[in-house]
Amino acid sequence: LEPAAEPGTVLVGEHTYRLLERSFEWQSMGGIAAKEYGEPVAAYRPLKHRPMPGKGRGIEGLESPLVGRDQEVHALEEAIERLQAGIGGIVTVVGEAGIGKSRLVTKASKSANLKSANPRWIEGRCLSYATTTAYQIWVDMVRGLLAVGPDAPPAAVREALERWVRASCPDCYEDVYPYMARLLSLSLDEESEAVLRGLGAQGLKIATFRAVQTLIERATQGRPLVLVCEDLHWADATSLELLERLLPLVDRAPLLLLCVLRPERGHGCWRFVESAARDYPHRHTDLRLKPLSAAESERLMANLLGSVSGIEGISRELRDRILRRSEGNPFYLEELLRSLIKSKAIVCDEVACMWQPAHDVNEVVVPDTLQG
Repeated sequence: LEPAAEPGTVLVGEHTYRLLERSFEWQSMGGIAAKEYGEPVAAYRPLKHRPMPGKGRGIEGLESPLVGRDQEVHALEEAIERLQAGIGGIVTVVGEAGIGKSRLVTKASKSANLKSANPRWIEGRCLSYATTTAYQIWVDMVRGLLAVGPDAPPAAVREALERWVRASCPDCYEDVYPYMARLLSLSLDEESEAVLRGLGAQGLKIATFRAVQTLIERATQGRPLVLVCEDLHWADATSLELLERLLPLVDRAPLLLLCVLRPERGHGCWRFVESAARDYPHRHTDLRLKPLSAAESERLMANLLGSVSGIEGISRELRDRILRRSEGNPFYLEELLRSLIKSKAIVCDEVACMWQPAHDVNEVVVPDTLQG
């Protein structure tokens, strides 16, 4: 595809496009003649990086309501109702990969947004490839508060930051703006740079923590605020330390810290969970997501494939194999179904509105692993 790409652009094939579909905005280029290929090759051009890319989960065209999480949804909605009444809190959502943590948060967010006094939701995500990047999640948070995307030019970010700090922190502008500008990698005048250099590494960290605390607390004065910390098991040490410093705010401000993480007990995120439980039991809600039961998994499968009647064409034996391999993990179940649909191992009879194996069930290969 490279010879067909215009200078300064990228072209990718079908496989790469499918893997990265939710991370970028795309332009389909149709079929392109490619060396050593007899037929034109489908090509796509990435146009723009999405500010908060999806996780690439779910089956295109098939979806299901949240299954088996009624108690957790209720507990999270109660925490949001308390927030709307002016009471801060901490919610930790803990579970293995693919168990439905983010979908639980999305469900609660949609419910909150339907109410008149809905809180403001700001989301930051830790990244597996940025675990040593200081403040990685707080850059997301501050940009969210300023309503500027990751691709916004520095001049626009600087203008938004200055406007926000002057409006919200007029009494402490110099204690907030320079440190937030440094956090967002914005240039400062020589005098301000000299002041920051004079603080030394530890002094700069203390002042930055204080500036973020001020920024967050002022942000809660006009409207309740939810800070969603996604994938906290990939957070850098500085981000976690700052998050722990914000815990006292939940006692005096309408702030909800909603932290989503895997049970990585050797990681600093687990110490944060323990600190929240130990020091703020009156504010802390801990939600541990377990695998779905066999009945819940089958209900999810039926939802994804259209209806209970829609899976009746799939034999009990094959259904049990699929459910057994998925082990109650919603993401694994979705990916198994995606694999079987893509390989045409199961096909939909649109006349009968029913899925069924394309050949003998004993010949249907159900992958042993998620990677498979």
